[in-house]
Amino acid sequence: MAFSVTVHSTSPSGAALQAFEALRIAEAAGANVTSLASQFNLLLQSSSLDSSFQTLQNDASSAEVAASLHAETSRTLDFVLVPIVALVLTIAAESLIYVRERIMRKRLLSQEAARV
Repeated sequence: MAFSVTVHSTSPSGAALQAFEALRIAEAAGANVTSLASQFNLLLQSSSLDSSFQTLQNDASSAEVAASLHAETSRTLDFVLVPIVALVLTIAAESLIYVRERIMRKRLLSQEAARV
């Protein structure tokens, strides 16, 4: 999602610019900042106090941390689960091959016994 600051007659405050930067960082981390961006635009249009932008900046920072933790957890699970799944599938395949060979051997022995 790309968003921008539209400056009408006055420049946004430092707090507004910091909140904007926090939104960009949160978005880059993978957070869904749609509602935060809407809130940011509303605050800009209403010329809100700096404390409102600081609250928004805190929310964006929290979203960024949550997105980063989610991404790290996903990478860790991928790193752990891929080898485990490969091992389980290998064991299952080897077991099925062993069972198949055993069944084939039993059939062969029962056919040999039937001939005698």
